[in-house]
Amino acid sequence: MLGIIRVTGDSMVPVLRDGDFVLIRPVFRGPKVGSLVVVNHPGYGVVVKRVLSLRTGPRGETLLSLVGENNAGVSTQEMGEVPASLVRGVVWWKVRRHR
Repeated sequence: MLGIIRVTGDSMVPVLRDGDFVLIRPVFRGPKVGSLVVVNHPGYGVVVKRVLSLRTGPRGETLLSLVGENNAGVSTQEMGEVPASLVRGVVWWKVRRHR
């Protein structure tokens, strides 16, 4: 199912800005490195980030390292790895907020 998410914060500038909207689609074959994803992060809530890397965890699950586009947000190290099962979708389209 498609979804719409409103971007908050500046961690994804210049790709996405505070107030922009993204249309997300389901992940069918798992996220890929470089993809923009929306994740239900256990510590930070719903976040839009880029997939920096993927690895297989000790239980066979796929773990993602996420990164913002600039230093305005939480670092990759602070965010930690998240299981791919927490990905809500991949950014398919972006709509700029009228400024």
